[in-house]
Amino acid sequence: MNYEDAESTLNVIFAGATGLWLASAALVRLVARKCEDPIVEQFTLQQELPDVTRSFAQQLAGLQNATPLANTRIESMTDDELVWTSGQRRRYPGKLTVDPDNRTRLSVTIDSTNVLRGARIALTIGLILTIAIYVALRTWALPHEHGAVRGQVFQMVQAIHGLWPPFLFAFMALFVRRKLRDDVKRIVNNLAFL
Repeated sequence: MNYEDAESTLNVIFAGATGLWLASAALVRLVARKCEDPIVEQFTLQQELPDVTRSFAQQLAGLQNATPLANTRIESMTDDELVWTSGQRRRYPGKLTVDPDNRTRLSVTIDSTNVLRGARIALTIGLILTIAIYVALRTWALPHEHGAVRGQVFQMVQAIHGLWPPFLFAFMALFVRRKLRDDVKRIVNNLAFL
């Protein structure tokens, strides 16, 4: 492969990888805006239930590992409020509040701002990896006198391995938020039957 072809190939693949990184950064930023606000759900029960916070706490404690609310630790509990942390490394703090004036009205708030930590780390690693591969190929493969060595510029495609994880983590964050919301709705729905 001659020098000009190798250089243009390297630059085109690098431009594509950079575009893919920018797309993943835009997605992570979009998901971050959605995840920066806590999940807040308002519920109205059909009838007043005795000991709502204790029943909710028992439901939380009984959740299995298939949910982000698993491994719940109750931080505090009164008749009108329940505070907990859930998930591995206590990522999802939450609070159930019972309206003291109308005990059929419940409010549940869950902080899920930590769900994008993996996406941000993967985004940083992907950028560093893409630049490092480009610099290495531009420094050692491109100026080499043998055409077969210059042909190694196609290895720039390997940067894809550092570029797909941010997409995965961003969509996982959306899934976790939806799962948190669904689990809370299910628990509140089940309160009437306990």
